[in-house]
Amino acid sequence: MGSRVAQCQWIESAFPWTPLLAVCLTLWVLGVGNASFAIDEEKRMPFDLTAVEVEYDRGRELYIASGDVVIVQLEPKRTLTADWITFSNRTQQGIASGNVVLVDGLDTLNADFLQFHVSESQGIVFDGRLSSGERGYRMEGAEVRQTASEQYEFKKGVFTTCRCPDEGREPWRIRAESADIEVGGYAVARNTTFDVLGVPVAWMPWMIYPLKTERTTGFLFPELNASSRGTGDIGIPFFWAARENINVTFTPAIVSGRGFKPKLLVDYVFGEESDGSLFASFLDDHRTDPPDPSTPFDKERWAFDLNHDQFLPWDMRLQADIQLVSDNQWPFDFRRFSEHRPDRYLDSVAFLTKHFEGESGAYAVVPSVRLTDDLQSPDDLDRDRFMLQRWPEVEFTGLAKPVARSPFVGSFDVEYSFFQGFRKADDRFEGAIDVDKIFLDTGIDARPDGTERDAGGRFVVGDGSLDNAALGGPEGDGRFQEGEPLVDNGNRLILNPRVALPLQVGEILELQPELGVHQTFYESDERSFESRTLFTGRIDAQARMRRTFDLPFGMGKGVHILEPQFGYAIVSHSFQRKNPMFVPRTATPQKRIRQFDLDNVTRDVADRIESYHGFTVGFANRLYGEGFLESIVPDWLPDVRPIRLDDEEEDGKKEELEEELGVRRDTTRLLVEGTLSASYQLSPSQPGSIYFEGRAYPGGGLFTRTIFGYDLDQAVFAEGLAQFGYSSPFGHDFVISHRYLREIPRFFESFRFNRERFDQFEEGFDRVNQASLFARLPLSRNWAVSYSGAYSFEQAISLGNQGAVEYISSCRCWAAQLRVTEDRVRGPRIDLQYTLVGLGNDAIRPFSGGLSQSVRLNQFFDERDGN
Repeated sequence: MGSRVAQCQWIESAFPWTPLLAVCLTLWVLGVGNASFAIDEEKRMPFDLTAVEVEYDRGRELYIASGDVVIVQLEPKRTLTADWITFSNRTQQGIASGNVVLVDGLDTLNADFLQFHVSESQGIVFDGRLSSGERGYRMEGAEVRQTASEQYEFKKGVFTTCRCPDEGREPWRIRAESADIEVGGYAVARNTTFDVLGVPVAWMPWMIYPLKTERTTGFLFPELNASSRGTGDIGIPFFWAARENINVTFTPAIVSGRGFKPKLLVDYVFGEESDGSLFASFLDDHRTDPPDPSTPFDKERWAFDLNHDQFLPWDMRLQADIQLVSDNQWPFDFRRFSEHRPDRYLDSVAFLTKHFEGESGAYAVVPSVRLTDDLQSPDDLDRDRFMLQRWPEVEFTGLAKPVARSPFVGSFDVEYSFFQGFRKADDRFEGAIDVDKIFLDTGIDARPDGTERDAGGRFVVGDGSLDNAALGGPEGDGRFQEGEPLVDNGNRLILNPRVALPLQVGEILELQPELGVHQTFYESDERSFESRTLFTGRIDAQARMRRTFDLPFGMGKGVHILEPQFGYAIVSHSFQRKNPMFVPRTATPQKRIRQFDLDNVTRDVADRIESYHGFTVGFANRLYGEGFLESIVPDWLPDVRPIRLDDEEEDGKKEELEEELGVRRDTTRLLVEGTLSASYQLSPSQPGSIYFEGRAYPGGGLFTRTIFGYDLDQAVFAEGLAQFGYSSPFGHDFVISHRYLREIPRFFESFRFNRERFDQFEEGFDRVNQASLFARLPLSRNWAVSYSGAYSFEQAISLGNQGAVEYISSCRCWAAQLRVTEDRVRGPRIDLQYTLVGLGNDAIRPFSGGLSQSVRLNQFFDERDGN
């Protein structure tokens, strides 16, 4: 048996998104019989060839191997097997036939026939099937032809990332009649369909998509949504890699029954810290009929959202959060902006922050523009046209700094605002009662029609009569209520200088008395010049005590920090009735927020401020430790998370705490925090309230939050929140909450009450007494069920319910959810959602958005309470 040398050269191909296949192009075999390991001394490419029979025709320079042919290249390791292989050294062409299998790392190519040409980098694969365990794709082609180096033509190609072991229809796939592919470039496909469970749901005569591993321009997967309410939409996003720092996604979409609804999303980054995103959408709505009172807005509907954060030279920062919609119904009709459904207003703000250091203190200047959109009523009845906007507003703040080498420290706040509406309110309501050119006494519905509601939400007429009861309404009473239109436009300047004397008594007690002046100047359309002067005083005392002890249940050592607190505040009286009113006093004061931080009392920016003379006493507690289990807190609850020691300001004593605990810093976290506070008003003499607020994060996915408020003056339970939650890394979730508020503001609702949509809103709500629940239970590796709901014990009304059944494929590449939802606004509906996972989605909780109702309810409570 003579010398045997085998050489294998590999050329890579590609299919959409990743390199596709590696093909053995050259084979020299000398001798007859089973080949053994050899090395080509010139190429230095080791391989091993085995076959039942190997022949060589010297005249034609033709090599033939047959019978279980196996060619193995050692570095990099690739294997080609076939029933029969032949190669011509003269023509540089070769053929592999019968059960062709090419294994390149985790990529496997199966084919019935493989033809290749070495020198011209050409080849053909018939009935080829390629799968990649590493990249998670599968590709099939009736014919794949290599036309040049890294360029290919496909006929009847099929592409998918699903690798489901179950037989049957594929969850999704892309089929192309023909496609031209360039590795590292793009694929151009013709007569392309996108199939879901074997059913074509989208077709495009021509499309282009990238074959690059880096971000690049091309089409993304179609977006699908369907609902039992007769609505559904389909869109095909197109991604444009405009620049290295700019991503542009344009999605032309069709919404059933409504029309063409394109949307644009732009994400961008620049510099080391600056970034932003822009969203815009437009719809010529076929369902909109402006004369119809149910759709009192134009057919041309749109939405715009800009979130911008830019760090500028000279220590400046520009930020913008702009949210605009064409009509108040948009958040209810579409997913974008749906988080604002419970909101009374949609706010937009843009501001520039400039920080600079003086010789002995820090300062900040913040000019801004603010725009508020009223969402509470249909567009023909809301207050957008005459709500006061702030453009511009400028704040200048100076932090505490020493005053002329004395022990005193000074600080100040300066705020200038220009208030103006798009229209004057008295131009619209010519017959309304004008109270001192300050506001129109229309009642909270901003409609001078003589129809109002009493404190219980029941209808009353202009004379205050309801059946036989004398119950007066707010219209025409001469007093301002939230919702009544403000008349005046103008300028306001607030000056609030303060001076304090920080004292250290012993090693644990800190004492700081403070005096301030709250001076306000007005210049308005109705009044040439007015002013207001208030004097404020504060005394704050705080002690800090600490102990280290062994925690129970094997939780290791813990550090308990106890901070007794005392706060005293006084605000002088001033006559303000004739002053302009641009910022009314809150109808329902946030007592808990004011009590925990007396800055909300002495630095109130309202144009009607009541005098105050009182004090608070309380205790703040914090417990640090490791916890008894590794913390697993869900990322979908941003406000409920372990707070590490690095996040707490402990006067530079973090290392000392770590030493006491005897643990590493990255395992030390806040386990429990809680604050208890009581208040008393000295003038007039009356007790205030007792409040407790606490959170706990013991670990293992457990978390709790508690709020308790008791009104000592009225001897009633004023406020409460009890929340308990658990989450596991395997998809088990449970959150239960109960919320109670005895005093709530009377919501402005000027819609036409004879409309069916608002029947349930008409009366009876004078407090919040609500419970919410979310639970998700995986039944198996593939199935899970979830439920979220909210119920109001006040009036015994269900606020909303949502139940869902989820299925996640065994291959973890797709998931489907059948969701049944019922709420007071949109009624019952059934939605079927289909999503691809394994492309960056959560394979444990593919529909984590189902938590939104429970979480959003809690966020709504927090926002309303000023949390």
